[in-house]
Amino acid sequence: SVSFSVSPTIYDMTANPGQMWQSTVRIVNPNVYDLKLSVVPNNFVPKDEDGIPQFLPILEPTPQKETFAEWIQIEQEVIIKAEQTLELPFIIKVPEGASPGGHYAALMISTKPVEPQGNGQVQTSQVISALVFLRVTGDITEQATIRSFRSTNYFLSKPETRFDIRIENKGNVHMQPQGEIKIYNMWGRERGSVPINQQTMLGNVLPQSVRKFSFDWSSEWSISDIGRYTAKVTLAYGKEERQFLSSDTALWIMPWKILLVLFLVVGGLIATITW
Repeated sequence: SVSFSVSPTIYDMTANPGQMWQSTVRIVNPNVYDLKLSVVPNNFVPKDEDGIPQFLPILEPTPQKETFAEWIQIEQEVIIKAEQTLELPFIIKVPEGASPGGHYAALMISTKPVEPQGNGQVQTSQVISALVFLRVTGDITEQATIRSFRSTNYFLSKPETRFDIRIENKGNVHMQPQGEIKIYNMWGRERGSVPINQQTMLGNVLPQSVRKFSFDWSSEWSISDIGRYTAKVTLAYGKEERQFLSSDTALWIMPWKILLVLFLVVGGLIATITW
């Protein structure tokens, strides 16, 4: 088996048009033999609402190097000695006419696929991507809305559910919503909280896209908590200017099994007394 690791897996930077930015990517070869790797910059866009990227290779370079992946200069074939680590440098040259806002690329680091053997078997290559988020200064627009916020189930038999939040980024640069979900029972008592994207670089929403986040919540059950619950989400985003979003949703916790037993017991007592 072949294995290797790459770090960091996300770069988040800001640059001016015409500026050059330098960094390195660390590749670790834990194998007992030398490893030959291919390193190819790709552009990427959001594939769906789950935050999975769709990688777009450079099929034909544009005349003015219009795509972000074309701004990246890196050695595209490297050999890492057995059980060694390589600090591979790369350069990003932002063109003078680069459009302000977010630009997104990935360093696709992969093993070379083996040529087909006589029996027709082919060994596929392993690929690890390091995502690069670039914010080009200029006319930056940061604007987002909560498209929807709900519990996956409206009626619950116990205080346990999953919350789905769909956030739309209407700006021209990526944003990372941060905050929390707080859950209150019908008496206004807080029954739990769920942190959102705190102390992490993950969870970015790319421009002109919608991303769905899902979070699980559970709490200890109490007989006094039967009834209507309210969940409220509060989020903050923006580097140019901190902005805030909020939304709430309702759900009911009705432990029907326990209520059914109580109903049968009470009904039995009433029937016994009446008899």
